[in-house]
Amino acid sequence: MLICPVCKKQLSKSGGSYVCPEKHSFDISRRGYVNLLQSQSPKNHGDDKQMAAARREFLNGGFYSRLRECICSNIKGSCVADICCGEGYYLEGICQKLSACSSDGSTYGIDISKAAVDAACRRSYAVQTSLAVANCTALPISDNIVSTALSVFAPISENEVYRVLTDDGILIRVVPGRDHLIELKRTVYDNAQLNPVFDNTLAGFELRGAENLRYTMRLDGAQTRSLFTMTPYFYRTSEKDRQKLKKLSELEVTAHFYIFVYNKKTIFPFG
Repeated sequence: MLICPVCKKQLSKSGGSYVCPEKHSFDISRRGYVNLLQSQSPKNHGDDKQMAAARREFLNGGFYSRLRECICSNIKGSCVADICCGEGYYLEGICQKLSACSSDGSTYGIDISKAAVDAACRRSYAVQTSLAVANCTALPISDNIVSTALSVFAPISENEVYRVLTDDGILIRVVPGRDHLIELKRTVYDNAQLNPVFDNTLAGFELRGAENLRYTMRLDGAQTRSLFTMTPYFYRTSEKDRQKLKKLSELEVTAHFYIFVYNKKTIFPFG
């Protein structure tokens, strides 16, 4: 269940708001999500509207469907939290998987980006789903209720994931492989680098399995630009280098993912 970010007590729906026993109240947006982010700075958090729209357009093309299928094949239990869920592509697939297996599944989609969560509300979820704007370092989820936590290309707080997982729960973490998008980077940058070797150790967790998923995607010019816009590279790149993509009519790009599956250790490692 969702919990109050102020007092950590359970939130319940009351009219158009979530309210806790201490009377802290959080409005439910017209799209159905709740903003539980404590910092309400006008500065953008996470993906902005342009990045969220580009991500939705690209993912709807099915280019990462093999990754989504791999994630869904590893799901355990009926309560799943997608931490840093973005615009909901993987969460939508997870809900389809849960719906096919059980009628009482539930999912949580958490992201620091209001634009991303707003976009996630436009997807279709086959089981009960709660969407919230929140920080992954302070998950608004009750202790020990999540059977599978998912983190795709996102930062992670080991102690928070450990807290919300059941004792036999698992964590699925997806990170970019060495060759991920290397052709795209070579098109834009003069000195493109392979992704660094990833350290798969996590405090409080033991690795139980890993998969190396690698394939190529043939993209047209518009799809290539959507892919680039949805990545962190977009705002780190000069306008001059961005212009190189406008000349492309097509590009063959490597998709390379490492999928790590972890068990929760039984000995609490955090102070």
